[in-house]
Amino acid sequence: MSVETSGSPAEFIATRRLGPCTVTVIREGDIRWEPDVRRGDGSPVPLDLWRGVVPSADERGGASIPCNCVLIRVDDVLAVVDPCFGEATEDGPWPEYGLQRTAGREAAFRLLGIAPEHVTHVLLSHLHGDHIDGCTIVRNGERAPRYPRARYVLQRQEWEPARGSDDPLGLASRHLLAVEAHGQLDLIDGDVEIGSGLWVRHRPGESRGHAIVEVTAGAHAFFHLTDLFHFACEVEHQDWAPRGVDIVTARRSRGLVCKSVEAAHALCTFGHAGPPCFGHIERAGNGYAWRWETMPGDSQPR
Repeated sequence: MSVETSGSPAEFIATRRLGPCTVTVIREGDIRWEPDVRRGDGSPVPLDLWRGVVPSADERGGASIPCNCVLIRVDDVLAVVDPCFGEATEDGPWPEYGLQRTAGREAAFRLLGIAPEHVTHVLLSHLHGDHIDGCTIVRNGERAPRYPRARYVLQRQEWEPARGSDDPLGLASRHLLAVEAHGQLDLIDGDVEIGSGLWVRHRPGESRGHAIVEVTAGAHAFFHLTDLFHFACEVEHQDWAPRGVDIVTARRSRGLVCKSVEAAHALCTFGHAGPPCFGHIERAGNGYAWRWETMPGDSQPR
């Protein structure tokens, strides 16, 4: 597994302050993915059309995509959304995805002066391996929650009744059973406020229990769309989604969220957003489009 440890923090950390809320996107690494994007009728999106809106896509339609962990601090809440990857030395499926790691989450925490004990919540959008493989760590020979004082929050229907047995990578059971055994797993149903205007909202499609995160902080609003969108072009083409996504349900969730985001003039990110990581969803004709937001010092959109 290749590990990158060089480069400035600006290459893997992007931060925005929204009143009392601070949001930091940490780019944990990049994987190569062939999403096999389909339209709502099940037909494949033509490769030339796909490559026209995803310029980095290769002749097979595959692309290198970032995998991001998001840190949200508001009042007394310090939440990690989707902790991504574990230690590079652990067994896992990532070599076959060509994972190229940055200095990542642990380096970002050190730069920000955050210890694992400071984290109050770990918000899990869904149980795909690239979102949860950093949930636990082996400590004193035992697998234990990486964040020892945090509540790990997940939609109940994402965990039950299968309890990870439906995960072909085996990562859901590896991590969530350990979190559950330590008494730190909180299963929720639907939309739940974590505290101080920080909400987890059930928005299925990517999976049956898929969730997004919303923060309302005074006059400011922020949405982490997690895997509701995988690529910025899906905001415009809402009937496109990778094979395996319930596109009918996802499109319903996308429409609901885009309406809320646009009405709130909210800042957004999503789980695989490349630099500069943040953007806005705006009206475009009868639909919507994504607009990247760049600030001085940001990496430019690619």
